[in-house]
Amino acid sequence: MVPKNRPAVAPSGKKAARQPRFRMRWVLAHEPISLFEPAAREFARLVEAGTRGEVRVDILSLADYSPGRSMAAADVAEEAASGRLEMAQTYAHAFGRLHAPILAVDAPFLFRSHEHATRVLDGEIGRGLLAPLRTRGLRGLAFTYSGGYRIVSSTGLEIRRLEDLRGLRVRTSPNPVAVAALEALAARPVPAPLERVNALTREGLIDAAETTYPRYWLARQHEVQGVVNETGHSLLTTVVAMNEAFFQSLPRAHQDVVVAAAGVIARGEREYSISEGEKARAAALAAGVKIVALDPRERRRVEAAALEAYERIGPLVGADLIDAIRAAA
Repeated sequence: MVPKNRPAVAPSGKKAARQPRFRMRWVLAHEPISLFEPAAREFARLVEAGTRGEVRVDILSLADYSPGRSMAAADVAEEAASGRLEMAQTYAHAFGRLHAPILAVDAPFLFRSHEHATRVLDGEIGRGLLAPLRTRGLRGLAFTYSGGYRIVSSTGLEIRRLEDLRGLRVRTSPNPVAVAALEALAARPVPAPLERVNALTREGLIDAAETTYPRYWLARQHEVQGVVNETGHSLLTTVVAMNEAFFQSLPRAHQDVVVAAAGVIARGEREYSISEGEKARAAALAAGVKIVALDPRERRRVEAAALEAYERIGPLVGADLIDAIRAAA
């Protein structure tokens, strides 16, 4: 589940403490949660081992954390920032509400490959995006995927030309960057949680949805939207973050273990997301889902149209940031 060449965060060999000195609740606030559970369990194992049992990690779903009350997945970022929660993982755009430049990772046709994304997310640019969260009460630890490259599933429309997007009602995230990208393509964005795709489709309120292969398959979106258009127009990412005050309460050695473990599981989770996406695509194809890929010429046309969104995105996240990310390809 994690790379073999992971950093050493193993215990020193001393007997583990009987009772943890520190306990953290980590809420996985996104779907499908199964994409993240293996990485979260590995994080808990590495941290508990590396601190000789002094730090305990309790992994919770959003329903576990807020039973009986409605809470949007994006709200857990602010829960962690406020100190009501020790650790959170949710969509990157939720953290963009606290530090707008993070929204850049959702920009259309920005990442040319997973290798490009790794250089940015794990490198100086990624660290630079997360560091300012400290002023908002958060220690940004890592970027992960939420299934990888986005696709556009639909109730029947095949996107073969740029013009096929015109007027298409597409569920997207409540994210100004994602909305701007769809509007540049002349589509009609419908901001709504990913969890609402099936209901919105049955209610006739959307024609299509931005999603990823793992979510499309595991959430049974194929039952209501039987066509997948492989646009690959952007990456769906999440951020792992810890309450800064809680992080500072840990001994320095324990902080180092937490940071190292986060780097390990972030790389592992992204690899796992890619693998699960490939499996989901194969399963969808076997189930009779029609998969449509843009030919190279039309893909260039779609990309050129989407890039008009950068006129709106640039002032929000910083044109220099977009240029730096592109240069890292």
